[in-house]
Amino acid sequence: MHNTDLFMARYGRKYPLAFALPNFNGGGAERVFIDLANEAVLFGEVIILVNSESGPLRDRLRPEIRVVRIEEKKIVRQVSLIVAACKKNRIKTLIGTLAMAYKVALARPFLVTQCVCIARVGNSISAENSYKPRSIALLHRCYAHSLLLASKVVAQTTDMERDLLTVLIFKNLLSKKIHVIGNPAPRLDSSASDVDFSPFNDRLASVTPPVRFLAVGRLEPQKDHRTLIQAFAIVSRRIESELHILGAGSLCGSLTAYANETCPAGRVFFHGFVDNTREFYAHSDVFVLSSLYEGLSNALIEAVAYGLPVVATDCPGGNSQIVRSEDVGFLVPVQDSQALADAMCRAASFEPSPAAKSTLASRFGVLVEYMKIA
Repeated sequence: MHNTDLFMARYGRKYPLAFALPNFNGGGAERVFIDLANEAVLFGEVIILVNSESGPLRDRLRPEIRVVRIEEKKIVRQVSLIVAACKKNRIKTLIGTLAMAYKVALARPFLVTQCVCIARVGNSISAENSYKPRSIALLHRCYAHSLLLASKVVAQTTDMERDLLTVLIFKNLLSKKIHVIGNPAPRLDSSASDVDFSPFNDRLASVTPPVRFLAVGRLEPQKDHRTLIQAFAIVSRRIESELHILGAGSLCGSLTAYANETCPAGRVFFHGFVDNTREFYAHSDVFVLSSLYEGLSNALIEAVAYGLPVVATDCPGGNSQIVRSEDVGFLVPVQDSQALADAMCRAASFEPSPAAKSTLASRFGVLVEYMKIA
């Protein structure tokens, strides 16, 4: 069955498809769902359920997509509002991610005859819990069992699938409903042609060193930019280079101060949140991801698709499934600044295999995979 036929056969324009996410902040999961929604609306009505319409990615939504706010803070009330929204709008398929994945799962017993509720897990639960206080980790592990109520559960990698089967009880029940669906590769020609990249170009072209390293990710503990900055301090003593960091977050101030203390002046640049990263990839030489744990990194997928050599941590999650061999780059241990620096130097003179791009799934193919399990 062709992609178009599959969509029309599944839900056509008779019933809406809905996505649920907390907000429109600039994380990878939000980007994935917005891109999938923008594709799906070409074939039928699409609704997005959100706790808040705040966030820089709100403007990326196609205007015909309807946004329904679920603003209540209490979980029980949020679940009841999700159920009401599904019934009112005759939603037949609801896909939730991040915190909304668990609430979609909790809503499913009240929608069992009406709606397929799909919960997409964002990270390795055991890895995420290992960086939390013990009491909070225990509560999170208990809360994660709400996934057992979902119609289907989506893990982004086989490693995440194994982690879920390890963390959650009733493995036989979970194994019957869990599916592995990765994140989409970017469409390299899909960026709007009327975007003004001159501010980005000015910042990137201000100095022209031999090597530009690029990191893309929220400035939060999970991404471990501190180790990246430590590694770059070593690299900068070996080769003339720059480090460009894209992303916003709670650690911006402390990371900026740390970079000023440890790295040569004028070599580390914090650009904040950037919606369209195309020009940064085009003007960079090496992509670096220093995370403690990941789901399936969109930034890493984009870097491979753009043909950049990559250096990534061999952390719990999907990095090792993207960097399967040294055809595209190098994997290093987590929180090892020396190993990261050595790999960054190797990558500076490394040429990825041209065939690497062809292994990445298309965006449209990912949407079809979700519809197959709906």
